[in-house]
Amino acid sequence: MYRYLALVILAFFLVNSTYAQVKKVSLLAEGFYFDPLVYDPTESLSSAGIFNLWENNEDITGIYVPVNLALHLSLIRYEIDSLQGLEFGLQAAAFTQFEIKHVGDGVYLGGMVNVDYRATGFISYRNKKLSMRLRLFHISSHLADDYIFRNDITTKTPNTLNYEQIDLTTAYEFGPFRPYLGFGYIFTPNSIRERWAFELGAEYRQPNREDKFARIVAGGDVKFFEENEFTPGYRFGAGVELGQSYKTHVAFLLDFYNGHLPYSTLEYRQVTWFGVSSIVIPKRINH
Repeated sequence: MYRYLALVILAFFLVNSTYAQVKKVSLLAEGFYFDPLVYDPTESLSSAGIFNLWENNEDITGIYVPVNLALHLSLIRYEIDSLQGLEFGLQAAAFTQFEIKHVGDGVYLGGMVNVDYRATGFISYRNKKLSMRLRLFHISSHLADDYIFRNDITTKTPNTLNYEQIDLTTAYEFGPFRPYLGFGYIFTPNSIRERWAFELGAEYRQPNREDKFARIVAGGDVKFFEENEFTPGYRFGAGVELGQSYKTHVAFLLDFYNGHLPYSTLEYRQVTWFGVSSIVIPKRINH
């Protein structure tokens, strides 16, 4: 009799404990424990920009238009307690670049330059204001047929933007300020690309109130690739965020970049751009 009673009590506690753990698991939750890096030009965020482009300090007549389409999903989230948790998710992105060039006599020629594809799996950890993201991604780059025909490219070019990388990024929130630091390593055995990459930056996002639709945002991102002899590529932006931060919303920025081209096998080009961009920003989680 007592043996059966003990088994019933043990089963009750096991079921109750299991139910309590299951309640901590969320599938396809909104927002992210590690907020995406808004000023990283290769972050998996949907965005578009229109820029004037200078190469080797010479003005290129025409405009440069990068258009990025991205999917960013939190698949499984485990809430350890009210202050910390773990998250596993996926990202997919296509970074496409277009150009519109003046070819003379009032004639402009527009066309696609390149598209980079990136597929990513990530694990994020959050503890109060500290957040960390471990990513593993594949990226490959493909020059557009239009660009190849326009520039009469008939020889093979080495594709340094075809590899797999693992990286770790850490961020900490000081009120509206969020500095971050990260590093990455290419583990593809036969990659012709140099292995190491480093990144640092900071963001400012004006605190949100439920009655405030527009907020000031600003920030910058700096990257160093061993492939480019650690020459820094830095991007700065400032503008306004429109919409409530607890929903998916959009930011409009004045956008400046200097360094090696962030996209395509043409990354050896040293460029400067300035113009305007718009970025779709996922819902933020209040911490």
